[in-house]
Amino acid sequence: MAASTQTRTHDTATARRSDTRDRLLAVAIEMFGSRGYDSTSLRDIASAVGIKPPAVYNHFESKEQLLGEAVSWMIADFMTCVVTPDDPTADAMVRLRGLMTRHVHYQLEKGALARANDLMMESEALRHTMPEDAAARVRRDMRSYIDLLTDLVAQVRAKGGAGRKATSARVVAFGIVSMCDRVQTWWRPDGPMTPTQIADEFWAFAAEGLGVQA
Repeated sequence: MAASTQTRTHDTATARRSDTRDRLLAVAIEMFGSRGYDSTSLRDIASAVGIKPPAVYNHFESKEQLLGEAVSWMIADFMTCVVTPDDPTADAMVRLRGLMTRHVHYQLEKGALARANDLMMESEALRHTMPEDAAARVRRDMRSYIDLLTDLVAQVRAKGGAGRKATSARVVAFGIVSMCDRVQTWWRPDGPMTPTQIADEFWAFAAEGLGVQA
C-alpha cells in the first residue's frame, strides 16, 4: 500500500512538473513574440505562469534554453497537428488538400501562439540567440514540411495541364505556406467565413493554379 501511494504521489508530481513546463513554453512563445526577447525577463514569464522566478530553473537552465525549447516545442506541435495525420498511401490531391486544411485550422485555432511563433521565426536577432541544436531542429522540421509539399505539388501538377508547369514546384510550396501562415492577419472570428470555408477557398485557388479539378 505504501509503495502504491508513493508511486501515485511521484506520478502526480511528474505530471504537475510537465504541465508547468508546457505552460512556461506557451507563455514564453507569446511574450517573446509580442514583447520581444530582450524585453521579456524570466521573472515576467514566471509571474504569468503563477510561479516564483527561481522555479523556472527547475525546468530550464537559462532564458536562451527556454527560447530554443519554446520554438522547438511550437514547431513540434505544428508538425503533430498538421503533418502527422498525413496518409502516405492516399492520393496526392487528397494529401495536399488535407495539409492545407489542417494548416489553416492550426493558424486560426491556435492564433495567439501561431502569431507569436511567426514573429519569433522572422526575427533575425532571435535566430542568432537560439541555441544551435534547437535552431537545427527547427530548420530540419521546416525543411521536411516544405519537401513534403513540394513533392505533393509536383505529383498533383502532373495530373494537370502542360501549361501549368512553368513555375518551380518548390516556389509553389513556399507560396502555399505563406498563404496559410498569413490567414490569421485578416481573418476575424465574427467574419463571414469559417476556417473550413477559408481552407476550401484556398484549396480551390491552389487547384486552379495547378491545373486540376478542385
